[in-house]
Amino acid sequence: MAKSKPKKSWEVVAGLEWTREQDGTDNSGRPMYEYHAKHGNIKFDIVKSTDAGFGISVHDGDKYLTHHSIEWRRTLGNCQGRAVEIMTIVRALEKQNGK
Repeated sequence: MAKSKPKKSWEVVAGLEWTREQDGTDNSGRPMYEYHAKHGNIKFDIVKSTDAGFGISVHDGDKYLTHHSIEWRRTLGNCQGRAVEIMTIVRALEKQNGK
């Protein structure tokens, strides 16, 4: 049986499977990426800005679950931590509502 390739640290966060796609390069030519995940109708997006670090946006249709349409953090890990916080709330509400 073929051994499965280990997941990278960004691939599974908050129990979500994340995809990564390159979104151009920064000023020094290094690739920049966007990260996306979904839980039902809830969409998670993390983007990298050359000037502002990383931003996370989480929305369920027209309703944002982040405080603003995008919340800026210094690192990808900080955005992933915010995704964990939001998923904890989402799962608690699902449990409360019997989903």
